[in-house]
Amino acid sequence: MKKFFLIAVPVLLVLCVACVAVIYFAWPSINSKILELQGQLTLTPTMEVLDTSNSDQGSSNTTTTNSEVCSMLTLDMAKQILGEDAILASQNTGNCTYSSISEDMSSFGVLTMVVTKMSGGTAKIQFEQARATVYENETENVSGLNADEAYYATNLMQLSILKDDSWIIISGTSDKYDDEKELAIATAKLVLK
Repeated sequence: MKKFFLIAVPVLLVLCVACVAVIYFAWPSINSKILELQGQLTLTPTMEVLDTSNSDQGSSNTTTTNSEVCSMLTLDMAKQILGEDAILASQNTGNCTYSSISEDMSSFGVLTMVVTKMSGGTAKIQFEQARATVYENETENVSGLNADEAYYATNLMQLSILKDDSWIIISGTSDKYDDEKELAIATAKLVLK
């Protein structure tokens, strides 16, 4: 049971962070529409919309982060994957998430990477156990990466990578890619050069 939690926690963390990022970046758009409708009804708006289109969010994300993962998957890399509107959405010791919504809301994206470092061959054991238990063997092997092994979990749409003593999970979505697998592999190729 303990092994299941060691595997399930990073997977659930990726999903939760992605959901929070989408909600966080969709709120200004929703709020803007509400205020627009209030204006059409000649009501006095009760909420002030923060205009983030000209803010310094992008420049603040170029500084050194607290997350080792964000130093592996940089903002510049996220911009290559998601587009120039990409910003740092969240970070902590083991993961990093970027998101983007274009100003005209015609494009969007979320990208998350989780890295778990383990010693003594534990990373490979967890990597293989996740394939069987969490992903229920609904995986496709992935080659062409600078890694020991990799597979894409079709049920949770996550790329799992084994590299030395690290288990790396990459997931995301963007309208710039045909599917989540293509986005995850493109990200892995940038990170694992």
